[in-house]
Amino acid sequence: MDKIFTNNVQQAEWEIKNVIREYVFSNEYTYTMLVTYLLYKASSSIKHNLSYNDVLETMSEEERMLIRDSFSFSQEKSERFWQHIRGLAFNYAPAVFAHILMQPVNVYEPRAERPESVNRLLENILDLHAGEKVLETCSGVGDTLLALAEKHNCSFYGMELVSQEKGVSIIRTGFVPKDINIVQGNFVNKALENDGVEYDKIYSFHPLVKLVHYVSDDTMDALNAEFKCHPFKRMSALDWAMALSAVKCLKLGGIAVVFVADGSLSSNVDEAIRRVFIEKGLLKAVISLPTKLFASRNVNMSMLVLSKGNQFARLVNARNICQEGRRQNTLSDEDITKIVNLYNNGGKYTVDVAPGDIQPYGYSLSPERYMTLDNIELKNPVEFGRVVNEIGRSAPLAARQLDELASEEPTDIRYVRLADIQDGIINDELPYLKSIESRHERYLLRDGDLLLSKMGAPFKTAIVKIEGNEKILPVGNMYVIRVNNDKIDVHYLKAFLESSKGIALLNSITSGTTIPIINVDSLQRMPIECPDIAKQEKIANKYQAICDEIALLKLKLAAATERLSNVIDEEEVE
Repeated sequence: MDKIFTNNVQQAEWEIKNVIREYVFSNEYTYTMLVTYLLYKASSSIKHNLSYNDVLETMSEEERMLIRDSFSFSQEKSERFWQHIRGLAFNYAPAVFAHILMQPVNVYEPRAERPESVNRLLENILDLHAGEKVLETCSGVGDTLLALAEKHNCSFYGMELVSQEKGVSIIRTGFVPKDINIVQGNFVNKALENDGVEYDKIYSFHPLVKLVHYVSDDTMDALNAEFKCHPFKRMSALDWAMALSAVKCLKLGGIAVVFVADGSLSSNVDEAIRRVFIEKGLLKAVISLPTKLFASRNVNMSMLVLSKGNQFARLVNARNICQEGRRQNTLSDEDITKIVNLYNNGGKYTVDVAPGDIQPYGYSLSPERYMTLDNIELKNPVEFGRVVNEIGRSAPLAARQLDELASEEPTDIRYVRLADIQDGIINDELPYLKSIESRHERYLLRDGDLLLSKMGAPFKTAIVKIEGNEKILPVGNMYVIRVNNDKIDVHYLKAFLESSKGIALLNSITSGTTIPIINVDSLQRMPIECPDIAKQEKIANKYQAICDEIALLKLKLAAATERLSNVIDEEEVE
């Protein structure tokens, strides 16, 4: 663009925003585009005494309905609005308004963000060929469709639930002489009702929300019926509903790419779904993306690459392959080439997994969980032994000895076993001991000790809380870790050990074939990420807040379960 045209575009954008503020009281992208389209249509006319209806008559019926529904002012305000539009329209050439319409959405609407470098990575993974049928679910205002249609002679289809965004995407794609068709609808429901329409390539930038907020009970039943089992639950991630729907609409030999939040790759809720995808050969690859590629999505994200008939899934750790920016990271051409090469050919930052490989790890699909020590990238790495004061063992008491010392009556001495640790929390109702021998007193736990199971992945962790004068004796196969509080926050350390990197590191130092065992010397030498204390405390506070939320939900669940078991009794009393 020359300088004069650029200045005209910038000035026109500023004036359009003023129109939005004055008449719509919102600066949403859709209204910006609709006002711009009105200006484009008006500026394209040779009539200067143009009426509102004259402009509407130049549009399709769908466009007219969208404009009328979006700008339903009073008669007086409508007239004033149109006079403002008409006056502005003849200040600029139609090309200025067309240019504004076709600019990428990112600068206007974060929710529909499609970063240019991510689009290029997607394009390379999809490997489009002329004549293919390509579908984008949740297509928004059409940015990615436009980017791909500019380069490839395919038949493109979009599906969008929000009527205004669908309307804007139809307006924008109308400027491109390509085969692009966009319809309104809920992709999950449409896929389940599929009448045989199949696509060569599918991709999805869907909202990162929970399934419970998105689908009906009938749709939930239909999702489970597709798998001929019941892996979907009310709190299952929408990611997997979109993934299943995409596979259902794929041709044999086709590929789908679904952008997902990393939580769905390892959460307990979605374990059964992941198992079905792996065992049915529906997952071709998982690519963990660098952080901050999406300025508006403050979560770690990955790409699920889906197809049919896979013998294994390739997990690619591309977390650190990017160009770092102050606020947002990007992918260079070289970065994209590296990631695509890892996806196609494997390499240092990949691992190929089959059902038996990932079953012991809850069918986790997080690549970092299976990486070797050499393949795990750490920021500010420090050896574990340098941030802890002591790595102790539990008391050497056999089951027979515990039976002899056990007390049915409450005492001030309790003991904790691995079985008493669930979901990272020590059970409140620990069993009692009558007494302990003096030689075992040195094993008694202190407030803030970190417990770590030493064998049998997945490894358990828990932080000890001592109240009053109570004494707690650890027994069984666990380590007791006392941290150096000047160097590391114990809650941060627990959060790190439970992260994908932490789990991968623990797995990397185990020995034994049947039962993995952590050796204390290997644990001391194991590197961990150790940011400054301020950042550790920030992470620790977030972690504790989530733990408190989980504890509260468990109490509510227990109370509801109790009420459920008493429904019959309560009815009889009434």
